[in-house]
Amino acid sequence: MAYRSDLHCHSRFSFDSESELDDVILTAIDKGLDEIAITDHCDLYQSELLSQLESPFEHETVYRLLCEKREEYKERIKVTVGIEIGQGTERPETVKKLLSEHKYDMVIGSLHSLYRMPDFYLLDFSKITGKQCDLFIAQYFFEIEKMVDWGQFDTLAHLTYPIRYIKAGGHNVDLKGHLPQIERIFTKLIKKGIALEINSSGYRQNLDSPLPSYDLLEIYHKLGGELITVGGDAHDIDDIARFFDIVYDNLRRIGFKYVCSFTERKMQLKEI
Repeated sequence: MAYRSDLHCHSRFSFDSESELDDVILTAIDKGLDEIAITDHCDLYQSELLSQLESPFEHETVYRLLCEKREEYKERIKVTVGIEIGQGTERPETVKKLLSEHKYDMVIGSLHSLYRMPDFYLLDFSKITGKQCDLFIAQYFFEIEKMVDWGQFDTLAHLTYPIRYIKAGGHNVDLKGHLPQIERIFTKLIKKGIALEINSSGYRQNLDSPLPSYDLLEIYHKLGGELITVGGDAHDIDDIARFFDIVYDNLRRIGFKYVCSFTERKMQLKEI
């Protein structure tokens, strides 16, 4: 039977969610999941001003409570103690200290903004040209590649994240010119043994596909990519494992056979 896991989920400890930990876990159980990873935001910026846009991450409180919930629910579901580190390359020493002090099961690496800029969701792309949008995308992939070179995480989250907001600004996005960058990123992920996340949130954001899209996932698979995680990126419990049936069907169609599971940052492969 297919292993069902949602390895990207937020609780009230993320600045943009109000979900209680128990509600997240019980919803995952009700939906028949084998594993739920709670991965609250720890966004890092060099700029102190940008850091003030979000609530500070309560490292000790979150880690302690997640470990308690992992034990409390262990007979009913696997609760994976996770964290989503955004822009880790902007403050690598902070990340090194954080990860040395806490035995997270899984670390998500994400990029929500370009260097010294606010999150893409705060930008109004309707006020810039398509060419300028293309430059944003090129810089985004440049910084993603730099983050993969750094590599202090287990799965790369929602590749093509800014497309959500660029399309909302009224622009069509053609990634053909960026395929060499994307292929380099995939090749480096494969070489380093870092998983690629398939983020189902694209379906609820009018993209009609996960992030990254299936055509990019086919490229990843043809390059030899096998390590994947699937995440709903839920900030509300209703979005936990949402659209997973269609995502799993397409992953099998492409040829993926496994999803990754993590315990103390040690990867296991589970059949899909």
